[in-house]
Amino acid sequence: MARTDGRMIAAGTLLGGRYRLVRPLGRGGFGTVFLGTDENLPRWVAVKLLDSSRHAPAELPMLRGRFDREARLMAGLQHPGIVSVLDRGSHQDTPFIVMEHLAGPDLAAVLGDGPLPIGDLLRHAARIADALHYAHTQPDPVVHRDLKPSNLMLDARGEVKILDFGIAAAPTSDLTAYTRIGTRLGTRIFMSPEQLRGEPAAVGCDLYAFGAVLYNLLAGRPPFLPTRGDVELERQVLSERPPPVTHYRPETPAWLAALVHALLAKDAAKRPSAAEAVARLTTGDPAERFVAEQREVVTGAGGGDAGRFVAAQRELPTGGGARGSAAAGAESAGAQEAHLMPARPAGPQGSNGRAPRSPARRPASPPPPPVRAEARGRAAADTVPEYWRELEQAEADLVAGRFALADRRFAAVAARCYEQGAHTHPAMLAASFGRVRAREGLGQAEDAAARLARLSARIAATLGRDHPLTRAVLTHGPRPPAG
Repeated sequence: MARTDGRMIAAGTLLGGRYRLVRPLGRGGFGTVFLGTDENLPRWVAVKLLDSSRHAPAELPMLRGRFDREARLMAGLQHPGIVSVLDRGSHQDTPFIVMEHLAGPDLAAVLGDGPLPIGDLLRHAARIADALHYAHTQPDPVVHRDLKPSNLMLDARGEVKILDFGIAAAPTSDLTAYTRIGTRLGTRIFMSPEQLRGEPAAVGCDLYAFGAVLYNLLAGRPPFLPTRGDVELERQVLSERPPPVTHYRPETPAWLAALVHALLAKDAAKRPSAAEAVARLTTGDPAERFVAEQREVVTGAGGGDAGRFVAAQRELPTGGGARGSAAAGAESAGAQEAHLMPARPAGPQGSNGRAPRSPARRPASPPPPPVRAEARGRAAADTVPEYWRELEQAEADLVAGRFALADRRFAAVAARCYEQGAHTHPAMLAASFGRVRAREGLGQAEDAAARLARLSARIAATLGRDHPLTRAVLTHGPRPPAG
Protein backbone atom coordinates (compact mmCIF):
# COMPACT_ATOMS: atom_id res chain seq x y z
CA MET A 1 0.00 0.00 0.00
CA ALA A 2 0.99 3.60 -0.43
CA ARG A 3 0.07 6.12 2.23
CA THR A 4 -0.60 9.50 0.65
CA ASP A 5 -1.85 12.51 2.55
CA GLY A 6 -3.40 10.30 5.21
CA ARG A 7 -5.09 7.96 2.73
CA MET A 8 -4.15 4.40 1.85
CA ILE A 9 -3.99 3.51 -1.83
CA ALA A 10 -3.84 -0.26 -2.26
CA ALA A 11 -3.70 -2.88 -4.98
CA GLY A 12 -6.95 -2.99 -6.93
CA THR A 13 -7.43 0.79 -6.90
CA LEU A 14 -8.45 2.28 -10.24
CA LEU A 15 -6.67 5.56 -10.99
CA GLY A 16 -8.12 8.10 -13.40
CA GLY A 17 -10.73 5.59 -14.51
CA ARG A 18 -8.06 3.75 -16.48
CA TYR A 19 -5.04 2.40 -14.56
CA ARG A 20 -5.64 -0.41 -12.06
CA LEU A 21 -2.94 -1.07 -9.48
CA VAL A 22 -1.93 -4.72 -9.21
CA ARG A 23 0.81 -4.81 -6.57
CA PRO A 24 3.59 -2.60 -5.22
CA LEU A 25 6.98 -3.02 -6.86
CA GLY A 26 9.18 -0.79 -4.75
CA ARG A 27 9.69 2.55 -3.05
CA GLY A 28 12.00 5.39 -3.95
CA GLY A 29 12.95 8.61 -2.20
CA PHE A 30 9.43 10.09 -2.36
CA GLY A 31 7.37 7.71 -4.47
CA THR A 32 5.89 4.21 -4.43
CA VAL A 33 5.84 2.30 -7.71
CA PHE A 34 3.07 -0.17 -8.52
CA LEU A 35 2.66 -2.69 -11.28
CA GLY A 36 -0.56 -1.75 -13.04
CA THR A 37 -2.71 -2.58 -16.02
CA ASP A 38 -4.11 -0.18 -18.56
CA GLU A 39 -7.86 -0.83 -18.69
CA ASN A 40 -8.12 0.79 -22.15
CA LEU A 41 -5.21 -1.07 -23.74
CA PRO A 42 -4.01 -4.62 -22.92
CA ARG A 43 -0.61 -3.75 -21.50
CA TRP A 44 1.34 -3.53 -18.29
CA VAL A 45 2.29 -0.13 -16.92
CA ALA A 46 4.34 1.10 -13.98
CA VAL A 47 2.54 3.67 -11.83
CA LYS A 48 4.50 5.93 -9.50
CA LEU A 49 2.53 7.67 -6.74
CA LEU A 50 3.77 10.42 -4.46
CA ASP A 51 4.25 8.90 -0.99
CA SER A 52 3.90 11.55 1.70
CA SER A 53 3.98 9.21 4.68
CA ARG A 54 7.71 9.65 5.36
CA HIS A 55 7.80 13.44 5.15
CA ALA A 56 6.69 16.34 7.29
CA PRO A 57 3.65 18.33 6.12
CA ALA A 58 5.85 21.36 5.52
CA GLU A 59 7.79 19.38 2.92
CA LEU A 60 4.75 18.39 0.85
CA PRO A 61 4.67 21.45 -1.46
CA MET A 62 8.32 20.82 -2.37
CA LEU A 63 7.63 17.11 -2.92
CA ARG A 64 4.66 17.83 -5.14
CA GLY A 65 6.66 20.32 -7.15
CA ARG A 66 9.54 17.89 -7.61
CA PHE A 67 7.14 15.07 -8.56
CA ASP A 68 5.46 17.25 -11.19
CA ARG A 69 8.86 18.38 -12.44
CA GLU A 70 9.99 14.76 -12.87
CA ALA A 71 6.94 14.01 -15.04
CA ARG A 72 7.55 17.04 -17.22
CA LEU A 73 11.27 16.35 -17.66
CA MET A 74 10.74 12.69 -18.53
CA ALA A 75 7.87 13.45 -20.92
CA GLY A 76 10.24 15.65 -22.90
CA LEU A 77 12.83 12.90 -23.30
CA GLN A 78 12.00 10.53 -26.15
CA HIS A 79 14.88 8.08 -26.49
CA PRO A 80 14.97 4.25 -26.62
CA GLY A 81 17.43 4.26 -23.74
CA ILE A 82 15.17 6.28 -21.39
CA VAL A 83 11.96 4.96 -19.83
CA SER A 84 8.87 6.53 -21.43
CA VAL A 85 6.21 8.52 -19.57
CA LEU A 86 2.74 7.59 -20.84
CA ASP A 87 0.43 9.71 -18.70
CA ARG A 88 0.07 11.66 -15.47
CA GLY A 89 -2.86 12.45 -13.21
CA SER A 90 -4.17 12.71 -9.67
CA HIS A 91 -6.20 10.37 -7.46
CA GLN A 92 -7.74 11.66 -4.24
CA ASP A 93 -5.39 14.63 -4.45
CA THR A 94 -2.40 12.28 -4.86
CA PRO A 95 -0.38 12.82 -8.05
CA PHE A 96 0.77 9.83 -10.09
CA ILE A 97 2.94 9.20 -13.15
CA VAL A 98 2.26 6.35 -15.58
CA MET A 99 5.35 4.89 -17.28
CA GLU A 100 6.11 1.99 -19.55
CA HIS A 101 6.63 -1.21 -17.60
CA LEU A 102 10.08 -2.76 -17.90
CA ALA A 103 10.49 -6.51 -17.44
CA GLY A 104 13.73 -6.07 -15.50
CA PRO A 105 15.87 -6.86 -13.67
CA ASP A 106 17.89 -3.75 -12.97
CA LEU A 107 21.66 -3.94 -13.33
CA ALA A 108 22.14 -3.97 -9.55
CA ALA A 109 20.19 -7.23 -9.43
CA VAL A 110 22.21 -8.59 -12.35
CA LEU A 111 25.38 -7.72 -10.40
CA GLY A 112 24.11 -9.99 -7.62
CA ASP A 113 25.18 -12.87 -9.89
CA GLY A 114 28.66 -11.36 -10.35
CA PRO A 115 30.30 -8.83 -12.69
CA LEU A 116 28.78 -8.57 -16.15
CA PRO A 117 30.30 -10.39 -19.13
CA ILE A 118 32.23 -7.81 -21.11
CA GLY A 119 30.11 -8.39 -24.22
CA ASP A 120 26.94 -7.54 -22.27
CA LEU A 121 28.62 -4.54 -20.68
CA LEU A 122 29.70 -3.08 -24.03
CA ARG A 123 26.18 -3.33 -25.41
CA HIS A 124 24.60 -1.72 -22.34
CA ALA A 125 27.30 0.94 -22.03
CA ALA A 126 26.85 2.19 -25.59
CA ARG A 127 23.10 2.55 -25.08
CA ILE A 128 23.50 4.36 -21.74
CA ALA A 129 26.08 6.73 -23.20
CA ASP A 130 23.83 7.48 -26.18
CA ALA A 131 20.89 8.21 -23.85
CA LEU A 132 23.07 10.54 -21.76
CA HIS A 133 24.27 12.31 -24.90
CA TYR A 134 20.65 12.82 -25.92
CA ALA A 135 19.66 14.21 -22.51
CA HIS A 136 22.74 16.42 -22.26
CA THR A 137 22.25 17.97 -25.71
CA GLN A 138 18.59 18.98 -25.37
CA PRO A 139 17.83 22.70 -25.80
CA ASP A 140 17.49 22.64 -22.01
CA PRO A 141 20.06 19.97 -21.00
CA VAL A 142 18.88 17.42 -18.45
CA VAL A 143 21.31 16.09 -15.83
CA HIS A 144 20.14 12.86 -14.17
CA ARG A 145 22.29 13.25 -11.01
CA ASP A 146 21.62 9.73 -9.68
CA LEU A 147 22.94 7.33 -12.32
CA LYS A 148 23.63 3.95 -10.69
CA PRO A 149 23.02 0.26 -11.48
CA SER A 150 19.64 0.19 -9.72
CA ASN A 151 18.44 3.03 -11.97
CA LEU A 152 19.34 1.09 -15.11
CA MET A 153 16.61 -1.40 -15.96
CA LEU A 154 16.41 -4.04 -18.67
CA ASP A 155 13.33 -4.38 -20.87
CA ALA A 156 11.86 -7.62 -22.15
CA ARG A 157 14.44 -7.76 -24.96
CA GLY A 158 17.33 -7.29 -22.56
CA GLU A 159 17.98 -3.68 -23.63
CA VAL A 160 18.87 -1.20 -20.89
CA LYS A 161 16.96 1.99 -20.09
CA ILE A 162 17.61 4.84 -17.66
CA LEU A 163 14.85 5.50 -15.15
CA ASP A 164 14.08 7.56 -12.03
CA PHE A 165 14.60 11.22 -12.87
CA GLY A 166 13.29 12.23 -9.45
CA ILE A 167 16.29 14.44 -8.63
CA ALA A 168 17.24 15.36 -12.21
CA ALA A 169 18.32 18.92 -12.93
CA ALA A 170 17.68 21.11 -15.95
CA PRO A 171 19.78 24.18 -15.13
CA THR A 172 18.73 26.28 -18.15
CA SER A 173 15.02 25.39 -18.27
CA ASP A 174 12.18 27.52 -16.96
CA LEU A 175 10.96 24.68 -14.72
CA THR A 176 11.08 25.60 -11.05
CA ALA A 177 14.15 24.25 -9.22
CA TYR A 178 13.47 22.49 -5.90
CA THR A 179 17.06 22.03 -4.76
CA ARG A 180 19.06 24.75 -3.04
CA ILE A 181 22.66 25.37 -4.16
CA GLY A 182 24.94 23.47 -1.82
CA THR A 183 22.46 20.61 -1.36
CA ARG A 184 23.99 17.23 -2.18
CA LEU A 185 21.62 14.81 -3.87
CA GLY A 186 22.49 11.40 -5.25
CA THR A 187 24.07 8.13 -4.13
CA ARG A 188 27.46 8.77 -2.52
CA ILE A 189 29.43 5.91 -4.03
CA PHE A 190 28.48 7.14 -7.53
CA MET A 191 28.66 10.89 -6.85
CA SER A 192 31.26 13.03 -8.57
CA PRO A 193 33.74 15.20 -6.63
CA GLU A 194 31.85 18.34 -7.61
CA GLN A 195 28.56 16.86 -6.37
CA LEU A 196 30.17 16.06 -3.02
CA ARG A 197 31.36 19.66 -2.84
CA GLY A 198 27.78 20.85 -3.35
CA GLU A 199 28.47 22.59 -6.67
CA PRO A 200 25.62 23.28 -9.14
CA ALA A 201 24.56 20.31 -11.27
CA ALA A 202 26.25 19.93 -14.65
CA VAL A 203 26.59 17.14 -17.22
CA GLY A 204 29.97 16.18 -15.75
CA CYS A 205 28.14 14.68 -12.77
CA ASP A 206 26.50 12.10 -15.02
CA LEU A 207 29.76 11.35 -16.83
CA TYR A 208 31.57 10.56 -13.58
CA ALA A 209 28.63 8.42 -12.42
CA PHE A 210 28.67 6.61 -15.78
CA GLY A 211 32.34 5.80 -15.27
CA ALA A 212 31.63 4.59 -11.73
CA VAL A 213 28.80 2.40 -13.03
CA LEU A 214 31.05 0.87 -15.71
CA TYR A 215 33.74 0.24 -13.10
CA ASN A 216 31.13 -1.43 -10.87
CA LEU A 217 29.81 -3.62 -13.69
CA LEU A 218 33.34 -4.70 -14.62
CA ALA A 219 34.85 -5.17 -11.17
CA GLY A 220 31.80 -6.22 -9.18
CA ARG A 221 32.43 -3.28 -6.81
CA PRO A 222 32.39 0.53 -7.11
CA PRO A 223 35.61 2.55 -7.47
CA PHE A 224 35.58 3.47 -3.77
CA LEU A 225 33.98 1.62 -0.86
CA PRO A 226 32.47 3.23 2.25
CA THR A 227 34.24 0.75 4.53
CA ARG A 228 35.27 3.48 7.00
CA GLY A 229 32.24 5.70 6.76
CA ASP A 230 31.07 8.56 4.58
CA VAL A 231 33.84 10.97 5.56
CA GLU A 232 36.56 8.59 4.41
CA LEU A 233 34.59 7.76 1.24
CA GLU A 234 34.34 11.44 0.36
CA ARG A 235 38.05 11.94 0.98
CA GLN A 236 38.85 9.11 -1.43
CA VAL A 237 36.50 10.43 -4.13
CA LEU A 238 37.94 13.94 -3.81
CA SER A 239 41.64 13.10 -3.64
CA GLU A 240 42.52 9.49 -4.48
CA ARG A 241 42.70 7.50 -7.68
CA PRO A 242 40.61 4.33 -7.75
CA PRO A 243 42.47 1.01 -8.12
CA PRO A 244 42.91 0.09 -11.80
CA VAL A 245 39.80 -1.76 -12.93
CA THR A 246 42.12 -4.39 -14.44
CA HIS A 247 43.18 -5.14 -10.87
CA TYR A 248 39.82 -6.89 -10.45
CA ARG A 249 39.13 -7.77 -14.11
CA PRO A 250 42.46 -8.50 -15.87
CA GLU A 251 40.79 -9.40 -19.16
CA THR A 252 39.32 -5.88 -19.54
CA PRO A 253 40.52 -4.46 -22.89
CA ALA A 254 43.03 -1.64 -22.41
CA TRP A 255 40.91 0.84 -24.39
CA LEU A 256 37.87 0.13 -22.18
CA ALA A 257 39.85 0.48 -18.95
CA ALA A 258 41.24 3.80 -20.24
CA LEU A 259 37.71 5.05 -20.99
CA VAL A 260 36.46 4.08 -17.52
CA HIS A 261 39.29 5.89 -15.76
CA ALA A 262 38.99 8.95 -18.02
CA LEU A 263 35.34 9.24 -17.00
CA LEU A 264 36.44 9.10 -13.34
CA ALA A 265 38.75 12.11 -13.69
CA LYS A 266 38.59 14.48 -10.70
CA ASP A 267 38.40 17.47 -13.03
CA ALA A 268 35.06 17.46 -14.86
CA ALA A 269 36.64 19.29 -17.82
CA LYS A 270 38.96 16.32 -18.43
CA ARG A 271 36.19 13.73 -18.70
CA PRO A 272 35.16 12.60 -22.19
CA SER A 273 31.70 13.73 -23.23
CA ALA A 274 28.86 11.25 -23.65
CA ALA A 275 29.28 11.58 -27.43
CA GLU A 276 32.97 10.69 -27.14
CA ALA A 277 32.07 7.70 -24.97
CA VAL A 278 29.56 6.52 -27.59
CA ALA A 279 32.24 6.81 -30.28
CA ARG A 280 34.77 4.80 -28.28
CA LEU A 281 32.20 2.13 -27.43
CA THR A 282 30.88 1.71 -30.97
CA THR A 283 33.80 2.31 -33.31
CA GLY A 284 34.01 -1.37 -33.69
CA ASP A 285 37.51 -2.59 -33.92
CA PRO A 286 38.36 -3.22 -30.27
CA ALA A 287 34.85 -3.81 -29.03
CA GLU A 288 33.55 -5.97 -31.85
CA ARG A 289 36.73 -8.02 -32.04
CA PHE A 290 36.57 -8.77 -28.33
CA VAL A 291 32.92 -9.78 -28.43
CA ALA A 292 33.48 -11.96 -31.50
CA GLU A 293 36.46 -13.71 -29.88
CA GLN A 294 34.51 -14.38 -26.70
CA ARG A 295 31.55 -15.71 -28.64
CA GLU A 296 33.79 -18.14 -30.54
CA VAL A 297 35.24 -19.43 -27.28
CA VAL A 298 31.83 -19.87 -25.69
CA THR A 299 30.07 -21.54 -28.59
CA GLY A 300 33.07 -23.61 -29.63
CA ALA A 301 33.14 -25.60 -26.39
CA GLY A 302 30.36 -28.10 -26.76
CA GLY A 303 30.91 -30.21 -29.81
CA GLY A 304 28.28 -32.43 -31.32
CA ASP A 305 26.63 -33.37 -28.04
CA ALA A 306 26.03 -29.71 -27.23
CA GLY A 307 24.65 -28.97 -30.67
CA ARG A 308 22.26 -31.92 -30.58
CA PHE A 309 20.99 -31.05 -27.11
CA VAL A 310 20.55 -27.34 -27.78
CA ALA A 311 18.69 -28.12 -31.01
CA ALA A 312 16.29 -30.21 -28.94
CA GLN A 313 15.45 -27.13 -26.88
CA ARG A 314 13.60 -25.77 -29.90
CA GLU A 315 10.86 -28.34 -29.36
CA LEU A 316 10.75 -28.80 -25.57
CA PRO A 317 9.62 -25.29 -24.57
CA THR A 318 6.74 -25.26 -27.03
CA GLY A 319 5.59 -28.85 -26.61
CA GLY A 320 2.80 -30.11 -24.42
CA GLY A 321 5.05 -31.48 -21.69
CA ALA A 322 6.87 -29.08 -19.43
CA ARG A 323 5.28 -25.88 -20.69
CA GLY A 324 1.74 -27.19 -20.43
CA SER A 325 2.22 -28.53 -16.90
CA ALA A 326 3.96 -25.36 -15.89
CA ALA A 327 1.08 -23.22 -17.05
CA ALA A 328 -1.32 -25.27 -14.95
CA GLY A 329 0.89 -24.88 -11.90
CA ALA A 330 1.25 -21.16 -12.38
CA GLU A 331 -2.50 -20.75 -12.87
CA SER A 332 -3.33 -22.47 -9.59
CA ALA A 333 -0.67 -20.49 -7.73
CA GLY A 334 -1.89 -17.12 -9.00
CA ALA A 335 -5.67 -17.55 -9.08
CA GLN A 336 -6.28 -14.50 -6.91
CA GLU A 337 -4.78 -12.23 -9.55
CA ALA A 338 -5.99 -14.16 -12.59
CA HIS A 339 -8.31 -11.35 -13.72
CA LEU A 340 -5.40 -8.91 -13.82
CA MET A 341 -2.24 -10.88 -14.35
CA PRO A 342 -0.86 -12.96 -17.24
CA ALA A 343 -0.08 -16.65 -16.76
CA ARG A 344 3.51 -15.82 -15.72
CA PRO A 345 3.64 -12.41 -13.99
CA ALA A 346 6.84 -10.45 -13.77
CA GLY A 347 8.78 -11.24 -10.61
CA PRO A 348 9.98 -8.84 -7.94
CA GLN A 349 12.77 -7.62 -10.22
CA GLY A 350 10.38 -7.05 -13.13
CA SER A 351 9.65 -3.51 -12.19
CA ASN A 352 10.55 0.12 -12.28
CA GLY A 353 10.76 -0.10 -8.50
CA ARG A 354 13.39 -1.40 -6.19
CA ALA A 355 13.64 -5.15 -5.69
CA PRO A 356 15.58 -7.12 -3.10
CA ARG A 357 18.93 -8.01 -4.52
CA SER A 358 22.21 -9.57 -3.55
CA PRO A 359 25.00 -7.09 -2.90
CA ALA A 360 27.71 -6.68 -5.49
CA ARG A 361 30.88 -8.57 -4.72
CA ARG A 362 33.32 -6.51 -2.74
CA PRO A 363 36.68 -8.25 -2.45
CA ALA A 364 38.67 -6.97 0.51
CA SER A 365 41.90 -7.56 -1.39
CA PRO A 366 42.66 -8.14 -5.06
CA PRO A 367 41.47 -11.61 -6.05
CA PRO A 368 43.74 -13.98 -7.95
CA PRO A 369 43.59 -13.48 -11.71
CA PRO A 370 40.50 -15.20 -13.08
CA VAL A 371 40.77 -18.08 -15.48
CA ARG A 372 40.94 -16.76 -19.04
CA ALA A 373 37.99 -17.39 -21.31
CA GLU A 374 40.00 -19.80 -23.46
CA ALA A 375 41.00 -21.86 -20.42
CA ARG A 376 37.42 -21.89 -19.16
CA GLY A 377 36.26 -23.16 -22.52
CA ARG A 378 38.82 -25.97 -22.54
CA ALA A 379 38.04 -26.98 -18.95
CA ALA A 380 34.31 -27.04 -19.63
CA ALA A 381 34.80 -28.97 -22.85
CA ASP A 382 36.45 -31.80 -20.90
CA THR A 383 33.18 -32.53 -19.12
CA VAL A 384 30.69 -31.62 -21.85
CA PRO A 385 29.40 -35.16 -22.52
CA GLU A 386 28.64 -35.58 -18.82
CA TYR A 387 26.94 -32.17 -18.68
CA TRP A 388 24.66 -32.98 -21.57
CA ARG A 389 23.77 -36.46 -20.29
CA GLU A 390 22.66 -34.92 -17.00
CA LEU A 391 20.76 -32.17 -18.79
CA GLU A 392 18.97 -34.68 -21.00
CA GLN A 393 17.92 -36.63 -17.88
CA ALA A 394 16.66 -33.41 -16.30
CA GLU A 395 14.68 -32.67 -19.47
CA ALA A 396 13.11 -36.13 -19.25
CA ASP A 397 12.12 -35.44 -15.63
CA LEU A 398 10.64 -32.12 -16.71
CA VAL A 399 8.50 -33.67 -19.44
CA ALA A 400 7.36 -36.38 -17.02
CA GLY A 401 6.22 -33.75 -14.52
CA ARG A 402 8.96 -34.48 -11.96
CA PHE A 403 9.61 -30.77 -11.53
CA ALA A 404 11.39 -30.82 -8.16
CA LEU A 405 13.80 -33.52 -9.32
CA ALA A 406 14.39 -31.72 -12.61
CA ASP A 407 15.11 -28.48 -10.73
CA ARG A 408 17.72 -30.24 -8.57
CA ARG A 409 19.41 -31.77 -11.61
CA PHE A 410 19.52 -28.45 -13.47
CA ALA A 411 20.85 -26.72 -10.36
CA ALA A 412 23.62 -29.31 -9.98
CA VAL A 413 24.79 -28.76 -13.57
CA ALA A 414 24.70 -24.98 -13.11
CA ALA A 415 26.71 -25.25 -9.89
CA ARG A 416 29.41 -27.37 -11.53
CA CYS A 417 29.66 -24.96 -14.47
CA TYR A 418 29.99 -22.07 -12.06
CA GLU A 419 32.72 -23.83 -10.05
CA GLN A 420 34.73 -24.37 -13.25
CA GLY A 421 34.36 -20.72 -14.28
CA ALA A 422 32.20 -21.69 -17.27
CA HIS A 423 29.65 -18.94 -16.60
CA THR A 424 28.78 -18.50 -20.28
CA HIS A 425 29.02 -22.11 -21.40
CA PRO A 426 25.91 -23.28 -23.32
CA ALA A 427 25.39 -25.99 -20.69
CA MET A 428 25.19 -23.33 -17.98
CA LEU A 429 22.65 -21.36 -20.01
CA ALA A 430 20.63 -24.50 -20.80
CA ALA A 431 20.59 -25.42 -17.10
CA SER A 432 19.42 -21.92 -16.21
CA PHE A 433 16.59 -22.19 -18.75
CA GLY A 434 15.69 -25.62 -17.37
CA ARG A 435 15.35 -24.13 -13.90
CA VAL A 436 12.96 -21.50 -15.28
CA ARG A 437 10.64 -24.18 -16.61
CA ALA A 438 11.01 -26.38 -13.53
CA ARG A 439 10.04 -23.46 -11.28
CA GLU A 440 7.03 -22.81 -13.49
CA GLY A 441 5.98 -26.42 -13.06
CA LEU A 442 6.32 -26.06 -9.27
CA GLY A 443 3.97 -23.08 -9.36
CA GLN A 444 6.73 -20.60 -8.48
CA ALA A 445 5.77 -18.22 -11.26
CA GLU A 446 7.37 -15.05 -9.92
CA ASP A 447 10.72 -16.72 -9.27
CA ALA A 448 10.60 -18.29 -12.74
CA ALA A 449 9.84 -14.93 -14.36
CA ALA A 450 12.73 -13.25 -12.54
CA ARG A 451 15.12 -16.02 -13.63
CA LEU A 452 13.85 -15.79 -17.20
CA ALA A 453 14.39 -12.03 -17.27
CA ARG A 454 18.01 -12.38 -16.07
CA LEU A 455 18.71 -15.14 -18.58
CA SER A 456 17.07 -13.24 -21.45
CA ALA A 457 19.22 -10.21 -20.69
CA ARG A 458 22.48 -12.01 -21.37
CA ILE A 459 21.89 -15.04 -23.59
CA ALA A 460 21.69 -13.19 -26.93
CA ALA A 461 25.01 -11.41 -26.33
CA THR A 462 26.60 -14.73 -25.39
CA LEU A 463 25.26 -17.16 -27.99
CA GLY A 464 23.85 -14.80 -30.61
CA ARG A 465 20.19 -14.24 -31.48
CA ASP A 466 20.15 -17.01 -34.10
CA HIS A 467 21.21 -19.73 -31.70
CA PRO A 468 18.37 -22.26 -31.08
CA LEU A 469 18.63 -21.91 -27.31
CA THR A 470 18.50 -18.12 -27.55
CA ARG A 471 15.36 -18.31 -29.67
CA ALA A 472 13.75 -20.72 -27.20
CA VAL A 473 14.49 -18.42 -24.27
CA LEU A 474 13.39 -15.20 -25.97
CA THR A 475 10.12 -16.71 -27.19
CA HIS A 476 9.35 -18.04 -23.70
CA GLY A 477 8.66 -14.56 -22.28
CA PRO A 478 5.57 -13.49 -20.30
CA ARG A 479 2.45 -12.48 -22.20
CA PRO A 480 0.71 -9.10 -21.76
CA PRO A 481 -2.61 -9.08 -19.92
CA ALA A 482 -5.57 -10.08 -22.00
CA GLY A 483 -7.61 -7.24 -23.39
